[in-house]
Amino acid sequence: MRREAQWSFVLVEDNEQVKREVMEYMEGEEFAFGSVAVQPLSDFEEALPLLRQRKVDLLILDVMGHQDEDKTAGIRILEEWRATGFSPVIFYTALPESVQELESPLVRVVGKDSGGLSRLGQTIREIFALRIPQTHRALAQHFDSALREYMWGFVLENWSRLRGLIDRPDFVRLLLHRLAAQFSREGVESIVEKLYPGTSMRTPEGHMAHPTEYYIKPPIGTNPQLGDIRRLEKDLFVVVWPSCDLVLRGESCKVERALCARALPLADYPEFKEWLSERGSSGKRKALEALMKNNRQSARGQSERVHFLPSAWDIPASIVDFQDLRHVEMAELRGAECLATVASPFAESIGTRFIRYLGRLGTPDLDIEACIDAL
Repeated sequence: MRREAQWSFVLVEDNEQVKREVMEYMEGEEFAFGSVAVQPLSDFEEALPLLRQRKVDLLILDVMGHQDEDKTAGIRILEEWRATGFSPVIFYTALPESVQELESPLVRVVGKDSGGLSRLGQTIREIFALRIPQTHRALAQHFDSALREYMWGFVLENWSRLRGLIDRPDFVRLLLHRLAAQFSREGVESIVEKLYPGTSMRTPEGHMAHPTEYYIKPPIGTNPQLGDIRRLEKDLFVVVWPSCDLVLRGESCKVERALCARALPLADYPEFKEWLSERGSSGKRKALEALMKNNRQSARGQSERVHFLPSAWDIPASIVDFQDLRHVEMAELRGAECLATVASPFAESIGTRFIRYLGRLGTPDLDIEACIDAL
Protein backbone atom coordinates (compact mmCIF):
# COMPACT_ATOMS: atom_id res chain seq x y z
CA MET A 1 0.00 0.00 0.00
CA ARG A 2 1.49 3.33 -1.11
CA ARG A 3 2.06 5.96 1.55
CA GLU A 4 0.10 9.19 1.43
CA ALA A 5 2.17 11.66 -0.56
CA GLN A 6 4.15 14.17 1.50
CA TRP A 7 5.21 16.45 -1.35
CA SER A 8 3.23 18.01 -4.19
CA PHE A 9 4.80 18.43 -7.66
CA VAL A 10 3.21 20.00 -10.73
CA LEU A 11 4.36 18.77 -14.15
CA VAL A 12 3.55 20.98 -17.16
CA GLU A 13 4.18 18.95 -20.29
CA ASP A 14 1.98 18.68 -23.41
CA ASN A 15 3.87 15.75 -24.93
CA GLU A 16 1.84 12.76 -23.73
CA GLN A 17 4.69 10.28 -24.06
CA VAL A 18 7.11 12.41 -22.03
CA LYS A 19 4.41 13.07 -19.45
CA ARG A 20 3.75 9.35 -19.07
CA GLU A 21 7.48 8.58 -18.75
CA VAL A 22 7.95 11.19 -16.00
CA MET A 23 4.85 10.01 -14.13
CA GLU A 24 5.99 6.36 -14.26
CA TYR A 25 9.46 7.34 -13.12
CA MET A 26 8.10 9.34 -10.17
CA GLU A 27 5.77 6.52 -9.12
CA GLY A 28 8.58 3.98 -9.12
CA GLU A 29 11.27 6.14 -7.56
CA GLU A 30 11.98 6.12 -3.83
CA PHE A 31 12.96 9.52 -2.49
CA ALA A 32 14.60 9.75 0.91
CA PHE A 33 12.79 13.00 1.64
CA GLY A 34 9.36 11.34 1.30
CA SER A 35 6.71 10.26 -1.17
CA VAL A 36 5.60 12.44 -4.06
CA ALA A 37 2.28 13.23 -5.74
CA VAL A 38 2.57 14.64 -9.26
CA GLN A 39 -0.21 16.70 -10.84
CA PRO A 40 0.25 16.52 -14.65
CA LEU A 41 -0.94 19.34 -16.90
CA SER A 42 -0.97 19.43 -20.70
CA ASP A 43 -2.09 23.02 -21.10
CA PHE A 44 0.42 25.69 -20.16
CA GLU A 45 -2.39 28.19 -19.63
CA GLU A 46 -3.94 25.97 -16.94
CA ALA A 47 -0.74 25.93 -14.92
CA LEU A 48 -0.85 29.31 -13.18
CA PRO A 49 -4.43 29.11 -11.85
CA LEU A 50 -3.63 25.67 -10.41
CA LEU A 51 -0.35 26.86 -8.93
CA ARG A 52 -2.10 29.75 -7.19
CA GLN A 53 -4.85 27.52 -5.78
CA ARG A 54 -2.67 24.91 -4.11
CA LYS A 55 0.60 24.62 -2.24
CA VAL A 56 3.21 23.38 -4.69
CA ASP A 57 6.60 22.14 -3.57
CA LEU A 58 8.20 21.79 -7.01
CA LEU A 59 7.28 22.88 -10.54
CA ILE A 60 8.60 20.86 -13.51
CA LEU A 61 8.25 22.76 -16.80
CA ASP A 62 8.79 22.09 -20.45
CA VAL A 63 10.00 25.12 -22.40
CA MET A 64 8.09 24.85 -25.64
CA GLY A 65 4.38 24.25 -26.06
CA HIS A 66 4.17 21.79 -28.97
CA GLN A 67 0.44 22.14 -29.58
CA ASP A 68 0.53 25.85 -30.37
CA GLU A 69 4.24 25.94 -31.32
CA ASP A 70 4.86 28.48 -28.57
CA LYS A 71 8.63 28.34 -28.09
CA THR A 72 8.59 30.38 -24.87
CA ALA A 73 5.52 29.03 -23.05
CA GLY A 74 7.57 27.63 -20.16
CA ILE A 75 9.62 30.80 -19.79
CA ARG A 76 6.42 32.84 -19.64
CA ILE A 77 5.02 30.56 -16.94
CA LEU A 78 8.25 30.95 -14.93
CA GLU A 79 8.11 34.76 -15.17
CA GLU A 80 4.47 34.88 -14.08
CA TRP A 81 5.10 32.35 -11.29
CA ARG A 82 7.97 34.47 -9.96
CA ALA A 83 5.58 37.43 -9.84
CA THR A 84 2.80 35.58 -8.01
CA GLY A 85 4.19 32.66 -6.00
CA PHE A 86 7.16 30.49 -5.16
CA SER A 87 8.50 27.00 -5.54
CA PRO A 88 11.74 25.71 -7.04
CA VAL A 89 11.49 25.12 -10.78
CA ILE A 90 13.06 22.51 -13.05
CA PHE A 91 13.00 22.99 -16.80
CA TYR A 92 12.84 19.48 -18.25
CA THR A 93 13.33 20.19 -21.92
CA ALA A 94 14.72 19.01 -25.22
CA LEU A 95 16.11 22.52 -25.67
CA PRO A 96 18.21 23.06 -22.51
CA GLU A 97 20.40 25.62 -24.27
CA SER A 98 17.38 27.91 -24.74
CA VAL A 99 16.99 28.44 -20.97
CA GLN A 100 20.56 27.94 -19.79
CA GLU A 101 20.87 31.64 -18.87
CA LEU A 102 17.92 31.25 -16.48
CA GLU A 103 19.59 28.51 -14.45
CA SER A 104 20.19 29.29 -10.77
CA PRO A 105 20.05 27.46 -7.42
CA LEU A 106 16.25 27.82 -7.58
CA VAL A 107 15.78 27.22 -11.31
CA ARG A 108 17.43 24.10 -12.71
CA VAL A 109 17.72 22.86 -16.30
CA VAL A 110 17.68 19.17 -17.27
CA GLY A 111 17.82 17.89 -20.84
CA LYS A 112 15.46 15.20 -22.13
CA ASP A 113 18.22 13.32 -23.94
CA SER A 114 19.49 9.90 -22.91
CA GLY A 115 19.59 9.58 -19.13
CA GLY A 116 17.35 12.62 -18.70
CA LEU A 117 14.97 10.96 -16.24
CA SER A 118 17.84 9.87 -14.03
CA ARG A 119 19.28 13.41 -14.05
CA LEU A 120 15.82 14.79 -13.30
CA GLY A 121 15.62 12.57 -10.20
CA GLN A 122 19.11 13.59 -9.11
CA THR A 123 18.27 17.29 -9.56
CA ILE A 124 15.16 16.86 -7.42
CA ARG A 125 17.28 15.23 -4.72
CA GLU A 126 19.76 18.11 -4.86
CA ILE A 127 16.98 20.68 -4.39
CA PHE A 128 15.61 18.79 -1.39
CA ALA A 129 19.13 18.35 0.01
CA LEU A 130 19.31 22.16 0.16
CA ARG A 131 16.00 22.07 2.11
CA ILE A 132 14.42 24.67 -0.17
CA PRO A 133 10.98 23.00 -0.46
CA GLN A 134 11.07 21.98 3.20
CA THR A 135 11.83 25.53 4.35
CA HIS A 136 9.13 27.00 2.14
CA ARG A 137 6.57 24.47 3.39
CA ALA A 138 7.54 25.05 7.05
CA LEU A 139 7.27 28.84 6.74
CA ALA A 140 3.91 28.64 4.98
CA GLN A 141 2.57 26.31 7.68
CA HIS A 142 3.99 28.57 10.39
CA PHE A 143 2.22 31.60 8.90
CA ASP A 144 -1.06 29.68 8.48
CA SER A 145 -0.83 28.49 12.09
CA ALA A 146 -0.18 32.01 13.42
CA LEU A 147 -3.07 33.44 11.39
CA ARG A 148 -5.41 30.63 12.45
CA GLU A 149 -4.61 31.04 16.14
CA TYR A 150 -5.02 34.81 15.93
CA MET A 151 -8.37 34.74 14.13
CA TRP A 152 -9.99 31.83 16.04
CA GLY A 153 -8.37 32.83 19.30
CA PHE A 154 -7.86 36.53 19.88
CA VAL A 155 -10.27 37.97 17.27
CA LEU A 156 -13.20 35.65 18.01
CA GLU A 157 -12.75 35.81 21.78
CA ASN A 158 -12.54 39.62 21.70
CA TRP A 159 -15.16 40.20 19.01
CA SER A 160 -17.25 42.59 21.09
CA ARG A 161 -14.26 44.88 21.64
CA LEU A 162 -12.96 44.60 18.06
CA ARG A 163 -16.28 44.82 16.23
CA GLY A 164 -15.91 48.52 15.56
CA LEU A 165 -12.42 47.96 14.18
CA ILE A 166 -12.93 44.92 11.93
CA ASP A 167 -14.08 46.79 8.82
CA ARG A 168 -11.43 49.50 9.08
CA PRO A 169 -7.81 49.66 7.82
CA ASP A 170 -6.70 49.79 11.46
CA PHE A 171 -7.61 46.12 11.86
CA VAL A 172 -5.29 45.07 9.03
CA ARG A 173 -2.45 47.03 10.62
CA LEU A 174 -3.15 45.43 14.00
CA LEU A 175 -3.27 41.98 12.43
CA LEU A 176 -0.04 42.36 10.45
CA HIS A 177 1.85 43.87 13.38
CA ARG A 178 0.80 41.01 15.67
CA LEU A 179 1.55 38.34 13.08
CA ALA A 180 5.00 39.82 12.43
CA ALA A 181 5.82 39.53 16.12
CA GLN A 182 4.49 35.98 16.40
CA PHE A 183 6.05 34.89 13.12
CA SER A 184 9.55 35.85 14.26
CA ARG A 185 9.35 34.72 17.90
CA GLU A 186 6.92 31.92 18.63
CA GLY A 187 7.58 28.48 17.21
CA VAL A 188 10.87 29.39 15.53
CA GLU A 189 12.89 26.78 17.40
CA SER A 190 10.40 24.03 16.55
CA ILE A 191 10.71 24.89 12.84
CA VAL A 192 14.51 24.81 13.03
CA GLU A 193 14.41 21.44 14.81
CA LYS A 194 11.98 20.07 12.23
CA LEU A 195 14.17 21.15 9.33
CA TYR A 196 17.45 20.15 10.95
CA PRO A 197 16.62 17.24 13.28
CA GLY A 198 19.34 15.95 15.51
CA THR A 199 21.81 18.72 14.72
CA SER A 200 24.08 20.13 17.39
CA MET A 201 23.07 23.72 16.64
CA ARG A 202 22.89 25.79 19.79
CA THR A 203 19.38 26.85 20.78
CA PRO A 204 19.35 30.17 22.65
CA GLU A 205 17.47 30.35 25.93
CA GLY A 206 14.21 32.30 26.07
CA HIS A 207 15.82 35.56 27.22
CA MET A 208 18.55 35.40 24.59
CA ALA A 209 18.71 36.18 20.86
CA HIS A 210 20.40 34.10 18.21
CA PRO A 211 23.09 36.06 16.28
CA THR A 212 21.05 35.86 13.07
CA GLU A 213 18.18 37.66 14.86
CA TYR A 214 20.47 40.64 15.39
CA TYR A 215 20.20 41.75 11.76
CA ILE A 216 17.65 42.51 9.06
CA LYS A 217 19.04 41.16 5.81
CA PRO A 218 18.52 42.34 3.18
CA PRO A 219 17.79 45.75 4.70
CA ILE A 220 14.33 47.23 4.24
CA GLY A 221 14.49 50.01 1.66
CA THR A 222 17.56 51.86 0.44
CA ASN A 223 17.42 54.93 2.68
CA PRO A 224 20.18 55.00 5.34
CA GLN A 225 19.02 54.48 8.91
CA LEU A 226 20.35 53.95 12.41
CA GLY A 227 22.08 50.58 12.62
CA ASP A 228 22.95 50.23 8.93
CA ILE A 229 26.17 48.30 8.38
CA ARG A 230 27.65 49.90 5.27
CA ARG A 231 30.89 49.32 3.43
CA LEU A 232 32.86 52.51 2.82
CA GLU A 233 35.90 51.78 0.72
CA LYS A 234 37.25 48.61 2.38
CA ASP A 235 35.97 49.11 5.94
CA LEU A 236 32.61 48.54 7.60
CA PHE A 237 30.86 51.43 9.31
CA VAL A 238 27.70 51.47 11.43
CA VAL A 239 25.34 54.43 11.13
CA VAL A 240 24.90 55.92 14.62
CA TRP A 241 22.83 58.93 13.60
CA PRO A 242 19.04 58.97 14.31
CA SER A 243 16.97 57.56 11.45
CA CYS A 244 14.48 60.44 11.61
CA ASP A 245 17.16 62.84 10.31
CA LEU A 246 18.09 60.55 7.41
CA VAL A 247 14.66 60.16 5.83
CA LEU A 248 14.65 61.43 2.27
CA ARG A 249 11.80 63.92 1.75
CA GLY A 250 11.62 64.88 -1.89
CA GLU A 251 15.26 65.34 -2.82
CA SER A 252 16.64 66.34 0.58
CA CYS A 253 16.78 65.31 4.24
CA LYS A 254 17.49 67.10 7.51
CA VAL A 255 21.25 66.51 7.44
CA GLU A 256 23.97 66.74 4.80
CA ARG A 257 26.19 64.21 6.56
CA ALA A 258 25.58 61.28 8.88
CA LEU A 259 27.85 60.19 11.68
CA CYS A 260 29.15 56.62 11.37
CA ALA A 261 31.41 54.53 13.60
CA ARG A 262 33.98 52.15 12.21
CA ALA A 263 33.55 48.43 12.96
CA LEU A 264 36.83 46.55 13.20
CA PRO A 265 37.14 42.76 13.21
CA LEU A 266 36.96 41.16 16.66
CA ALA A 267 40.11 39.25 15.67
CA ASP A 268 42.08 42.53 15.82
CA TYR A 269 41.38 43.02 19.54
CA PRO A 270 43.83 41.84 22.23
CA GLU A 271 41.10 39.99 24.18
CA PHE A 272 40.50 37.72 21.19
CA LYS A 273 44.20 37.20 20.44
CA GLU A 274 45.00 36.34 24.06
CA TRP A 275 42.05 33.95 24.32
CA LEU A 276 43.11 32.29 21.05
CA SER A 277 46.66 31.71 22.34
CA GLU A 278 45.51 30.53 25.80
CA ARG A 279 42.18 28.80 25.30
CA GLY A 280 42.52 26.95 28.57
CA SER A 281 42.67 30.16 30.57
CA SER A 282 39.37 31.04 32.26
CA GLY A 283 40.63 34.59 32.78
CA LYS A 284 41.25 35.12 29.06
CA ARG A 285 37.80 33.73 28.25
CA LYS A 286 36.14 36.02 30.80
CA ALA A 287 37.93 39.03 29.31
CA LEU A 288 36.71 38.06 25.83
CA GLU A 289 33.18 37.50 27.12
CA ALA A 290 33.22 40.92 28.82
CA LEU A 291 34.17 42.56 25.53
CA MET A 292 31.41 40.70 23.65
CA LYS A 293 28.86 41.54 26.37
CA ASN A 294 29.68 45.26 25.98
CA ASN A 295 31.21 45.39 29.44
CA ARG A 296 34.89 45.63 28.59
CA GLN A 297 37.23 45.46 31.54
CA SER A 298 38.26 48.95 32.63
CA ALA A 299 41.98 48.26 32.26
CA ARG A 300 41.42 47.96 28.49
CA GLY A 301 39.63 51.30 28.22
CA GLN A 302 36.18 52.81 28.73
CA SER A 303 33.57 50.04 28.66
CA GLU A 304 30.99 52.08 26.74
CA ARG A 305 33.40 53.06 24.00
CA VAL A 306 32.85 49.83 22.06
CA HIS A 307 29.88 47.71 20.98
CA PHE A 308 30.00 44.09 19.80
CA LEU A 309 28.39 42.88 16.56
CA PRO A 310 28.01 39.06 16.30
CA SER A 311 28.97 37.21 13.13
CA ALA A 312 26.20 36.09 10.78
CA TRP A 313 26.19 35.39 7.04
CA ASP A 314 28.82 37.70 5.48
CA ILE A 315 28.99 39.95 8.53
CA PRO A 316 32.15 39.20 10.55
CA ALA A 317 32.27 39.39 14.32
CA SER A 318 33.17 43.04 14.84
CA ILE A 319 33.64 45.76 17.41
CA VAL A 320 32.11 49.19 16.80
CA ASP A 321 34.42 51.88 18.13
CA PHE A 322 32.67 55.11 19.12
CA GLN A 323 36.00 56.97 19.02
CA ASP A 324 36.63 55.99 15.40
CA LEU A 325 34.01 58.24 13.78
CA ARG A 326 33.44 59.55 10.30
CA HIS A 327 31.01 62.12 8.95
CA VAL A 328 29.77 60.72 5.62
CA GLU A 329 28.07 62.72 2.89
CA MET A 330 24.52 61.48 2.43
CA ALA A 331 25.03 60.83 -1.27
CA GLU A 332 28.06 58.65 -0.50
CA LEU A 333 26.22 56.85 2.28
CA ARG A 334 23.22 56.06 0.05
CA GLY A 335 25.53 54.69 -2.61
CA ALA A 336 27.52 52.50 -0.21
CA GLU A 337 26.80 48.78 -0.04
CA CYS A 338 24.57 47.95 2.93
CA LEU A 339 25.28 44.47 4.28
CA ALA A 340 22.40 44.55 6.76
CA THR A 341 20.60 46.72 9.27
CA VAL A 342 20.87 45.99 12.97
CA ALA A 343 17.37 44.97 14.08
CA SER A 344 15.28 46.69 16.72
CA PRO A 345 15.84 47.01 19.67
CA PHE A 346 19.55 46.32 19.12
CA ALA A 347 19.95 49.33 16.79
CA GLU A 348 18.38 51.65 19.35
CA SER A 349 20.69 50.15 21.96
CA ILE A 350 23.70 51.11 19.84
CA GLY A 351 22.36 54.66 19.44
CA THR A 352 21.68 55.01 23.16
CA ARG A 353 25.07 53.59 24.07
CA PHE A 354 26.79 56.02 21.71
CA ILE A 355 24.97 58.99 23.26
CA ARG A 356 25.89 57.80 26.76
CA TYR A 357 29.51 57.53 25.72
CA LEU A 358 29.53 61.08 24.33
CA GLY A 359 27.59 62.47 27.29
CA ARG A 360 29.65 60.92 30.06
CA LEU A 361 30.87 63.40 32.68
CA GLY A 362 33.99 62.98 34.76
CA THR A 363 33.90 64.18 38.40
CA PRO A 364 36.55 64.15 41.16
CA ASP A 365 36.37 61.05 43.35
CA LEU A 366 34.53 61.71 46.58
CA ASP A 367 36.69 61.47 49.75
CA ILE A 368 34.86 58.54 51.32
CA GLU A 369 37.26 58.50 54.29
CA ALA A 370 36.17 62.04 55.17
CA CYS A 371 32.56 61.02 54.85
CA ILE A 372 33.03 58.08 57.20
CA ASP A 373 34.92 60.22 59.69
CA ALA A 374 32.01 62.63 59.68
CA LEU A 375 29.65 59.80 60.67
